[in-house]
Amino acid sequence: MVMVMMMVMVVMMMMMMVVVVVVVMMMMVMMMIMVDDDDDDDDDDDHDDDDDDDDGDDDDDDDGDGGGGGGDGGGGFKADDANDKMMLMVIMMMMMVVVMVVMVMMVVAKPMVLMTRMMLMVFMMTQAPSKEPMIAIMVISVISAAVTLPCHPEEKKRCDTICSMRRAIVTLFKVD
Repeated sequence: MVMVMMMVMVVMMMMMMVVVVVVVMMMMVMMMIMVDDDDDDDDDDDHDDDDDDDDGDDDDDDDGDGGGGGGDGGGGFKADDANDKMMLMVIMMMMMVVVMVVMVMMVVAKPMVLMTRMMLMVFMMTQAPSKEPMIAIMVISVISAAVTLPCHPEEKKRCDTICSMRRAIVTLFKVD
C-alpha cells in the first residue's frame, strides 16, 4: 500500500511539473505569436521595398556571402532569419513538451492508448502546421496526460469529466 501511494505521489509530481512547463510554454508561445504578427507586418513592408530593387540585392549577395549583406535589403533578410529562428525555437519547445508528456504517459498508460494519442498529436502537427494548432496540441497533451492517470472507483466523477473533455476535443479536430 505504501508503494502504491509513493507511485501515485511520484506520478502527481511529474504531472504538476508537466502542467507548469506547459503553462509557461503557452505563455511564451502567445508572446511569440504577438511579436510575430507585428514583425510579419513590418516584414511585408520590407518585402515590398525589396521587390523594387531585387537586382541590387542579388548583386550584394553575389559580391560577398560572408560580408553580412549591405543596405536595406540585407536588413530585410536578417529580419526574416530572426523570425525563422523564433518559430524554430517555438517548435523545439513544443517538441520538448510533447516528449515530456509521452514520457509521463509511458509510465502510467497502456500502449494502445499511448499510440492513439501519439497518432492524434502527429496528425495535428502534420495536417495544420500553423501557430494555433500548436497551442491545441499543448492542450491535448495536458488533457491526455491527465486522462492516463489510473481511475479508481471513487474518482469516477473526475474520470467522466476528463473523458468527456477528451471526446469533445477529438470531435472538434476530427476531419470529415
